[in-house]
Amino acid sequence: MNTLLLIGNPLGHSFSQRYFEAKFAREGIEGWQYRNAPMADIETLRETVSSDPTLRGFNVTIPHKRDVMRMLDKTDAEAVVIGAVNCVKVSRIDGFKGKIADGILLEGFNTDVYGFRDSLSEVIGTRRPDALVLGTGGASKAVCHALGTLGIKYETVSRQKSATSLGYDDLDSSVIKGHKLIINTTPLGMYPNTDTAPEIEPHTLRSGLQPRRYAVSTPRQTRPRHGSGRIRNAGTTGRKRMGDIFKITHYSPTH
Repeated sequence: MNTLLLIGNPLGHSFSQRYFEAKFAREGIEGWQYRNAPMADIETLRETVSSDPTLRGFNVTIPHKRDVMRMLDKTDAEAVVIGAVNCVKVSRIDGFKGKIADGILLEGFNTDVYGFRDSLSEVIGTRRPDALVLGTGGASKAVCHALGTLGIKYETVSRQKSATSLGYDDLDSSVIKGHKLIINTTPLGMYPNTDTAPEIEPHTLRSGLQPRRYAVSTPRQTRPRHGSGRIRNAGTTGRKRMGDIFKITHYSPTH
């Protein structure tokens, strides 16, 4: 048996295990299993990898996409530029001196950027709207890299305003009006904290803009702070390709 894992914490929001189990069954792929491996401390990865000889690779989700990089023996060039890894290949090689354990080679990649870029392209077509990226973690880094390769101008938003990021208090109507695309890369709204939401005042998402929401994670509707109204779901095109925490929470093709 060959094993694939998803590591991170929490994992209740993720559809990865269900997706891969269905894929293996549908395509007649035998001898492979996919399991969730909740992991609060990245240091426990050493034991997880070295203790399971069937492990062939693992996906990485919040909060470990950056921290896992220091435990890898090789990292893909684009993942280095992004500064985050979401996919790791595990190889067992006699005589190899690995960072985690002797005989174990870990190679890291970032596939979030490909899935997000392709899926976003299906939503916006040839348009290149300015974007706000909510969050500054590992997922945000992949999104910003993808936006850059598409020629889309963007600004990041963080809980703490800095020289490189806006704060949520900066998101008034004029800022929102200038950014037709809002992408949530934070864990807000994911299980089990489905009642949490990005700190955007509902009135700043102006009526009449025909907002669209593009969801790949729970909940299916994202609620702005302090409001009862929810942004409607515009569909889940590309869900199978994308990482499991990206939500295009607002897209207005025209003003």
